[in-house]
Amino acid sequence: MNKEILARLKRLDACSPAIEWAATQPDRETAWQNCTHGGWMAWIIHRVGANGEPWSEERKPFVLAMCKCARLVQKYVPKSEKWSMECIQMHETWACGEATVEQCQIVMEAAKAAGWAAEAAEAAGWAAKAARWAARWAAEAAGWAAKAAGAAGVAGAAEAAEAAGAAGWAAEAAEAAGWAAEAARTKILSQCADIVREYYPDPPELKRKTKNIKKPNG
Repeated sequence: MNKEILARLKRLDACSPAIEWAATQPDRETAWQNCTHGGWMAWIIHRVGANGEPWSEERKPFVLAMCKCARLVQKYVPKSEKWSMECIQMHETWACGEATVEQCQIVMEAAKAAGWAAEAAEAAGWAAKAARWAARWAAEAAGWAAKAAGAAGVAGAAEAAEAAGAAGWAAEAAEAAGWAAEAARTKILSQCADIVREYYPDPPELKRKTKNIKKPNG
């Protein structure tokens, strides 16, 4: 990889594993096609502002991609936690131009309340967590950071929302759920990478447009 590209990644505050991996690739285009870490890809798209402003037309492909990533863990979410899928579906509907921001907010408020109740009722906690993560991804991708923070119910969620690293969070949810951790993490990240490429076939220009945001793990 060109030294200038690696320097730009460092200036953008990319994580060390991502920079080290990028150094093994001949150029940006090849790296984008070879990458199997959807979290890195989603992060850099948001980091350089290639996904547009919150709730803008330019943001819609990103929302669809992140919702598709969120759907990867839905099969592990109990059917009783249907509010999680409802939240994802509403944001997908908004991204397709068939719902308003206000409608998304109403669904997200319901998801927030249901998420807290589910977590309190679930002894192991993982099922509720997976459902809340999935709902959170949809909202955060659209840019509703404040509401997503409440839905996530964790410290620092607003900061994490800015990263919109749904792919990386999907892997974390897999580990938290106790599935074959590393295998599940690797598979989900790879699937998310394919999803990101589906909506963003070419790598974004590496020019900083957003403030510092939380990086996806690993």
